[in-house]
Amino acid sequence: MTEHSIRDIFAQMQNAFNQPRKRSDFWRNFAPSAAICGLNHDDPLKPMPLSALVERDQSLRAGLNRFKMWTEELIVCGDHVAHLYRLEGKHSGGAISGKPADGRDIVLREQAVYRFGSDNRIAEMWINHDRRLFEQQFGKGS
Repeated sequence: MTEHSIRDIFAQMQNAFNQPRKRSDFWRNFAPSAAICGLNHDDPLKPMPLSALVERDQSLRAGLNRFKMWTEELIVCGDHVAHLYRLEGKHSGGAISGKPADGRDIVLREQAVYRFGSDNRIAEMWINHDRRLFEQQFGKGS
């Protein structure tokens, strides 16, 4: 894969993420056996199945209306990609981390490193989110 083709994939993924009717187009870029690391706070290096990332996404979507992803930086090095992005939405849906909706605008920042497999789909994802920012908006710091 070329850097240009990977950048095109990420532009298409952002577009699909930001349009609820195109969600399946977003997930199609992940191999069904993709390993996702960083979602389990007790053991962040333990790989989780793609379904864990899908469940997290569905949970956030249930609580955040107008849930969008915006790429801030994308660095491509061979079959690896570093992605800095922010997630935005209005907390007007269901509760998140036990905190009921209050109508506030929410911003979450995350970084992820991806590895593409031979099928040109994401085979591995290492995700890291700004836990302090999350807790300020939904947990201890709010």
